Amino acid sequence: MSGSSLSRRDLLRVAGLGAGALALGACASKGAAPAAGEAEVKELNFYNWSMAEEAPKPIFEKLISAYQGKASITVKPVTYPFSGFNEPMLLAARNGQAFGTMQIGIDVVKSFASLGVLEDLGDLAGKHDFVPATLLNGQVDGKQYALPQYSGAIGTFVNQKWLDQVGVAAGQEPTTVADFEALLLELKKIKGVIPWVASTKDPALKDIIPWMWTFGSPIYDNGKVTVGDDGSVRALEWYKSILDRGLCVPDVSRTESRVIFGRGDGAYYDDATLARSYLKSAPNGAETVKTIRPVARAVLTKGDKPRALTHGHAIAVFKGKGSTTARAFAEYLTTDPEALKTFFGGTSLPTATKASLATPEFTGDQYQKDFAEKVTATATPDPFWVFANFAQIEKVLTDAVAEVLAGRQKAKPALEAAAKQMQSMIKP
Repeated sequence: MSGSSLSRRDLLRVAGLGAGALALGACASKGAAPAAGEAEVKELNFYNWSMAEEAPKPIFEKLISAYQGKASITVKPVTYPFSGFNEPMLLAARNGQAFGTMQIGIDVVKSFASLGVLEDLGDLAGKHDFVPATLLNGQVDGKQYALPQYSGAIGTFVNQKWLDQVGVAAGQEPTTVADFEALLLELKKIKGVIPWVASTKDPALKDIIPWMWTFGSPIYDNGKVTVGDDGSVRALEWYKSILDRGLCVPDVSRTESRVIFGRGDGAYYDDATLARSYLKSAPNGAETVKTIRPVARAVLTKGDKPRALTHGHAIAVFKGKGSTTARAFAEYLTTDPEALKTFFGGTSLPTATKASLATPEFTGDQYQKDFAEKVTATATPDPFWVFANFAQIEKVLTDAVAEVLAGRQKAKPALEAAAKQMQSMIKP
């Protein structure tokens, strides 16, 4: 099954979650005792969202079937739709009723780890050639609570068709913010193109975070929310100026940006690794994907590191009953060469070991290779993912950004007020 058959919900399932789930994680510092029983079992639960949907289900069925034949155990899928996955899983974990292996969004590792029910998989991580940055997505307070299965990022794409019209050849796209802005102004002169199909509507307003990093703000550092500092204010003022000059358009969500860019009406746009699959479903998308490329985000000063926001999911193991058996299954899903080949071949989601990223299947796909080298290689996690209530904290920031983009507030006072509220929501 090709990556093009994946639905929009497949991408959203990778990393999203409901506020209710986070609230549950935030309310409970510890769960009940882990499910009692032998560490080795013959039947193992695999909690996941992927098998609740038509597109990825057969890929995971193939993975499970292959493993059952090797390990002589039965893997029992326990599935929930993405939109309802975290709530029941947090409740089960909190009450000591979950055992086995679990697919986990990298943004909720903290929520589950805070309950004290997850195994530390640091020994398994140390045995294998994971790309170091991908391991950070499963760590909390120095412990490895999940192993990455899919590791990507949210990055920048160009439609080379439009860049050709202003004399910018492939590989010659601007690398600094100043040059990027100048190119957008040139692109605006072309009739029928939106220079940058930026996300200008929640929930994708968190796209401002890597731009704030780019302008020098850490966002959060040593226990302090730094939103409202010079870098974050400059970034938001710049973003607003892009909107005011018509270099992007207002009220565009991620979903809407895919349609606009996919039909060939935009020169730049931001999305996750699976962008190509979604763009194909847009009107004229099959033609558009022939001329799109992932590129590194522009930097403020030549020589700076391009910034990107990490995106992905991982595999975690519950303590207690079946933990030894579950650890072996988690190791298989995230490191076995044939398993990773099956996973990538069926989903087009980049895996996380160096060896898997060096296979002909991956390196032969220029799109994937470019995205890994130009975007994922320098991606970092959302700084607020370390908090169980990160979604509520981040909503305060994106609400402030929305007010500024709408012209109802100025950047500095809006961000300073947001920082104060965000700081009050942070629990050690």
